[in-house]
Amino acid sequence: MITKNTRYFAMIALVCMLITTFTFLLPISADEVTAPEEETVVMSTSEILATYLTTEYGSKEEKLATMTYKKSSPNGDYKLYIDPYSGEIAVQCVSTGQILLSNPHDVSKVNVSSVKEELLSQVVVRFKDLENEGIGRTFYSYSQSAVFGQITVKNIKSGIRVEYTLGKESSRSLVPRWIEATRFEQQIMAYIDPVEELYIYKKFASYYKLVDPNANEALSVIEAYYEAYPCTKTKYYKEEINIGLDKLTKNTLGPNHTSDITKEAKDKMAIYVIDTKAETSEKQLNELEGYIKRFCPHYNYEEVAKDHEITGYQGAANANAVFYVAVEYQITDEGLVATIPANSISFDEEAYQLQNITLLPYMGASNGSDKGYNFVPDGSGTIIRNEDINAVGLQYTLSGQVYGADYGYHQLSFEKGKYDGKSAVFTAPVFGIVSENKKVENGEIISKTEEIIYQRDNAGNLIYDITGQPIPIYILTSDGKQMYYPDGNPVVETETIIVYEEITTISPEGMFAIITEGDALAYITSEHGAGVRHPYNAAYATFYPRSTDSYNLGDSIAGAGDNEWTITSDRKYTGCFTVKYMLLSDNESSQYKASYVGMADAYRTHLVNAGIISAITEVTDSIPLYLETFGMIEVQEMIMTVPTWVDTPLSTFNDVKKMYELFKESEITNIKVKLTG
Repeated sequence: MITKNTRYFAMIALVCMLITTFTFLLPISADEVTAPEEETVVMSTSEILATYLTTEYGSKEEKLATMTYKKSSPNGDYKLYIDPYSGEIAVQCVSTGQILLSNPHDVSKVNVSSVKEELLSQVVVRFKDLENEGIGRTFYSYSQSAVFGQITVKNIKSGIRVEYTLGKESSRSLVPRWIEATRFEQQIMAYIDPVEELYIYKKFASYYKLVDPNANEALSVIEAYYEAYPCTKTKYYKEEINIGLDKLTKNTLGPNHTSDITKEAKDKMAIYVIDTKAETSEKQLNELEGYIKRFCPHYNYEEVAKDHEITGYQGAANANAVFYVAVEYQITDEGLVATIPANSISFDEEAYQLQNITLLPYMGASNGSDKGYNFVPDGSGTIIRNEDINAVGLQYTLSGQVYGADYGYHQLSFEKGKYDGKSAVFTAPVFGIVSENKKVENGEIISKTEEIIYQRDNAGNLIYDITGQPIPIYILTSDGKQMYYPDGNPVVETETIIVYEEITTISPEGMFAIITEGDALAYITSEHGAGVRHPYNAAYATFYPRSTDSYNLGDSIAGAGDNEWTITSDRKYTGCFTVKYMLLSDNESSQYKASYVGMADAYRTHLVNAGIISAITEVTDSIPLYLETFGMIEVQEMIMTVPTWVDTPLSTFNDVKKMYELFKESEITNIKVKLTG
């Protein structure tokens, strides 16, 4: 028999069951969802690369451990690695253990973020913006390519090809230009709270215009819609809502969805169109993209492409400056060969004028705290020592054109007073870096002591008692009472101080570079930060794809001042820009020692292997000594109060004769004398 109480219990059970069922059906806000204990955080490319500016790597080995192995040399002695996000590459010599990095491993120590981005770049493009009064601009591959996720790595024979898109492509923006109305409201607007984020909500509403052919508009307006936006003539768009979004939102239409546009009554496609000014403004596009990343993490580049496919948006010409450059790395039995094929460089030549491209500006850069030097082929060769730069404490840069100026383009000038007595022609397409590579490591423990930890204020200053003594940090019991030792002294917090023996090892290493293609269009630069902008010493090549010449208008037009007229050659270089990097080390297994003698040995070997010179098979004791003397120079003297340029002798014939006699006394008689000036 069913009693009255039994019926009550049955009714209560039914109500509980219904409540449970409807609770499952009701929308749940994001705040009410309990997050799983372990959640996988997916970082964007820009977020990943932001960590590169702050992550500390104590050594080259630590940095190499984060990179991806790609290729080995035919003899197996060299390995090529790459970081696919930043484009950084590394070469490791198996026999010596030496690691050559394209960028410094410890850039986190540099204070300025923009300088860090320069240091992490492999390609630097300088150009003129012809549509903006010809102002000069510079793109660094880290900030203008890597951060936007615009680096592609491909495998090629004996190495890899890294393709850079410098400058943000419009097609890579997360901001849809045309987007079907329901998708705009469901995928974007529904995720922006119109109350808490009113400013941002209004900004999107003001930047996007609704184009609805189903609205009660004049026929001429509807026809204008059809002509400007052909997709509005098509049937109303309907898609299956992504149920997976439930994990992120209140419901499948977003937590703030209130639109009526999703009603089935519509029979033509309505779309939202971005404002023309916003579409052509890089600043506004970046701002909108930032909001989409923040509030709509599910909306990715694939979704943008889908929306443009639905609406048929073709896209206008890219409003931003964009340069496409590829660098090919080939690992050989001698080291690394880096090449920029000239035909891989492309850009809008009507809007921009390419000035030059720098390849691997910080390859093998040494730290200024280490002893070492840079070598550049200034005259017969110049050594710029790190110690000399540090002693002065100022930035220093030395740059010169390989083989000197091309007087087919540049005017030959002997203007008086301009020669500084230091500049010389860069006679060979080579440069190099050597560093002592000092490492300080912990050895055996010298001492171990326990020291009291004292209380400090928020600023880190010690706190003292009334007697002027610092107050220790006292250890309390679980109930907050003072703890004491058996002898009655209070228990204080201590730390163990361990002092290790410092073991310093010095293993000199470096790199030597040879420009094998495009050398006649190259400049070589030795850059020394001296701890002002950065602490590194670098040497690199910069290529000018087209020859240019400048003419000072003040020389021919009165009132023109120092304004210059620059002319660029119409002929485009179609070859390659190639630099060969060879590793130097004092390790007994290294082929070339870490010194300028090792550089000379490496260059000689290269020239012999290339068939440019041949090895001397018969060596005699009578190798010629070439002696060049300068006869005279012009100096300015005052003659009757009038400044006059006069010829002043430096080396007379008698001086040359005396030098010859001195060499003869040392039994050096095979002398070739060249008289200059």
